[in-house]
Amino acid sequence: VYFFVAAILAGMQTGVNVSVLSTYATMWLFMRCLYIACTLAAMGKYVPIAMLRTPIFLTNIAVLAQMLSLASAAYAAPPVKKGFF
Repeated sequence: VYFFVAAILAGMQTGVNVSVLSTYATMWLFMRCLYIACTLAAMGKYVPIAMLRTPIFLTNIAVLAQMLSLASAAYAAPPVKKGFF
């Protein structure tokens, strides 16, 4: 969760497009809820569903990495000049 907050704040501070950032945040939240549901289902009699947790977790990591990569790219981009100065 801490990396998610860092990725959101970094994206907002560096000027990443808000719609792109919100899409990634929604995807991360959906995958996280799915991960928790799989964990709860695996505690009962649905043990084979536990095999889905690893791909879901890796997808979460990929989404966070992409969000941080977007923030890094926006930070490295040259500033846009407005006006004469």
